Amino acid sequence: MSFANVLWEVSEGVATLTLNRPKQLNALDAATLAEIGQALDLARAQPEDVRALIVTGAGEKAFVAGADIAAMSRLGPGEAREFASLGHRTMVSDLYWLSTVQYIGDNRSRQLGLPQVFPLVDLITELDPGHCYAYQAAGLVLSSLRLQESDAILKKGMEGCPDWWSYPFYLAFNDYYYRGDYPSAARWAERAARTPGARPSISRLALALKVKSGAPDEAVRFIEEMRATVDDERLREALDEQYREALLQRDFAALDAAVARFQVLRGRAPARLEEVVAAGLLDGLPTEPYGGRYELRDGKVHSTGRDFRVPPAEPGLFEKRKAWDKAKATEARP
Repeated sequence: MSFANVLWEVSEGVATLTLNRPKQLNALDAATLAEIGQALDLARAQPEDVRALIVTGAGEKAFVAGADIAAMSRLGPGEAREFASLGHRTMVSDLYWLSTVQYIGDNRSRQLGLPQVFPLVDLITELDPGHCYAYQAAGLVLSSLRLQESDAILKKGMEGCPDWWSYPFYLAFNDYYYRGDYPSAARWAERAARTPGARPSISRLALALKVKSGAPDEAVRFIEEMRATVDDERLREALDEQYREALLQRDFAALDAAVARFQVLRGRAPARLEEVVAAGLLDGLPTEPYGGRYELRDGKVHSTGRDFRVPPAEPGLFEKRKAWDKAKATEARP
């Protein structure tokens, strides 16, 4: 990598960083500070090649004269703030975070819908991409007020702090709770569950969302893949239980579909599941994963092992609000 304002050399495990603006007495402007940061990144990326660092200045009059005042005088307010944060980005990020926390807690700001939370946290995480809690807190605060901004800051968090499973988890929440988009929610929940350190309950959420979205086969495959990659005994036990549940939901879906086809073809409901098999609509009755059996009661498929079904998908909160508003408007008409 070549630089305009610094020189960078590495020899026998020693790196030399030379500030190379002798006519300006090596004064530090924004470009020079940026190049210093890039050079230090090079050093950090080569721990085996760089064991020591020497910083020096070009010319005979000065090592470094400090900040380049002439360059600073030409900066606008935003540029000056950015320049001041160079070399102190984490500290400046923390100061903005403290201001953001106070802003979130202000009643007037909440009444206005917290319009400044996203731009503030966006700035905070530009200054310090590793400010992991800021992404999460903003995503949660904004979800009920500014859903797209909540999504945006959570997705940004997945880039800045990829080890945090909570970001895709809250994206799943946004999709199923507010939008009623179960397929998308299932994909986010699966991504959260695959993140190292995620709670076992997250994979169960992904399972339920896949079933709700009409994809029980995907739920089974997902849990199978999770079981194959887990070494922790406690987590494996949880996944084994979830696998049985996934098989149960898949079997219910397949049996329900076969019973419905039988009714269409024969014009009546079957008395027993064996009739459905005899009609060639099933190769056989699946093995009930909890040690019971499947049977028909009152025209519906039940399990004697664990008769539990994942509840069907419901509209998201936004759709419910529309329905409520429509109902209220209808009632208000004369």
